[in-house]
Amino acid sequence: MTVELVLELRKQLTEQGLDAGADTLGWHLRHHHQVRLSRATIHRILTRAGTVVPDPGKRPRSSYLRFAAELPNECWQSDFTHYQLTRPELAGSGWRWRSSPGSTITPATR
Repeated sequence: MTVELVLELRKQLTEQGLDAGADTLGWHLRHHHQVRLSRATIHRILTRAGTVVPDPGKRPRSSYLRFAAELPNECWQSDFTHYQLTRPELAGSGWRWRSSPGSTITPATR
């Protein structure tokens, strides 16, 4: 019964030109039919029914280049926050950049 409800709801939403993904279907099931299913369960139902069309335009994760150094200390990565000066006239008067709390500068690792 629940599988048929998911598939019927998917069909209705698609025919109306609306989004019919697992998250949307979950919202409609919860708010209009008082049925709670996880996103993964809804996706499994749609996949088994053959209604999910693979998107070949998406890049596979294996195609991403990893940001890593060959040797320790060879490459550094910085995480900091920019601040706008409230008194620009002090910009060249010996004031130095100071890292904010929680900012880090660390070597990239493998």
